[in-house]
Amino acid sequence: MNTGNKVSEILNDIGDEDYTRTADAKALAFFYNSRGFEKVVLEKNAVTGDDMDLRIELEAVNAHFHTTLERRHLGNKVAAFIRKWSWKIRCKLFRPMFYEQNEINGHIVASLNELNRMRGEVEMELSNLRNCVAKFNTQNQYLAERINRLQELADYLDIPMSSGLTDVEYEQFENNFRGSTEKIKERMKMYVPYFKDASDLVLDIGCGRGEFLELMRENDIKAKGVDIFEPFVSRCKDNGLDVVSGNGLGFLAGAKDDSLGGIFAAHVIEHVASQDLVLLCKNALRVVKKGGYVIFETPNPMCLSIYTDAFYIDPSHRRPVHPLYIEYIMRMVGFEDVKIVYIDKSRAGDGIPEIKGEGIENLDEVNEAIKKMSDKIYGCQDFAVVARK
Repeated sequence: MNTGNKVSEILNDIGDEDYTRTADAKALAFFYNSRGFEKVVLEKNAVTGDDMDLRIELEAVNAHFHTTLERRHLGNKVAAFIRKWSWKIRCKLFRPMFYEQNEINGHIVASLNELNRMRGEVEMELSNLRNCVAKFNTQNQYLAERINRLQELADYLDIPMSSGLTDVEYEQFENNFRGSTEKIKERMKMYVPYFKDASDLVLDIGCGRGEFLELMRENDIKAKGVDIFEPFVSRCKDNGLDVVSGNGLGFLAGAKDDSLGGIFAAHVIEHVASQDLVLLCKNALRVVKKGGYVIFETPNPMCLSIYTDAFYIDPSHRRPVHPLYIEYIMRMVGFEDVKIVYIDKSRAGDGIPEIKGEGIENLDEVNEAIKKMSDKIYGCQDFAVVARK
């Protein structure tokens, strides 16, 4: 029999009621063993046949055990009493503080809820402000585009602003002084051969009523027009022509290199500011393909009648462009073949007749001077610079 079982048997024989209420015999035996009882008994050789020494030792330890339990029990009661009254005292002392803290916590929670509500309102207001800012930015962008367009209109082809005429009034003005569509088409037929071999789109800058575009369509040549004057754009579109609203200089600036088969502009460069004429020629050279033609028709300042008959009738004109100047610019920017063509059908009249007679001294010299004067006054009112890349 091992020591644990021996202890259990003796304890049962003793009949300790406190022990039996506390734990089972085997558990208490191991408790005793953990206190060194087993070691002490074995060292004294107390485990004998009648186990008397073991019984005596066990009774002594058992008494010590119960004394320890009673002390612990009393200590536990005291500790419980202290804890109970300590809690009551603390409640008495700190309950007002707890109530006050709860009230403070309630105010804090209410404040946080109010702050969350206010934050929601602020976020909603910020969202509305962002939407307003986005709308304002869109409107500003639109206004900026309009301003740029109006500035371009003022700088280059500002017809309504400089003339003081409305769109409808200027359209009537053009129809009255420009001539009929049939007459203009007849004059422009001379330019068709320059573009008949164009493999890519031909651009008509300042296409106006679309006479040149109609000629291109009639000759199966792909063409596109650009004009800043909205009534003319609408009129061309109604006639099935490919026309966009905008400034010709801006259109060329945004075009890709070598993307056009040719460029035509009738009575445009006299509207262009001097500092932009070179830029127009440079961009024309850049966007036209090799072998393509660029033709600018404009009033001829070498014919004095343009100043009395045509040029200053249109208040949107800036200044005449001299043929020698535009020829020089075209060569300077890089065009290979440049020539000036005077439009015979634009002559102001028949001219001054020669003097005829016999016996008149210096008759030939006089008639030569009359011819020069006649050319200056009654010569071609329009000319074209024809340049090939």
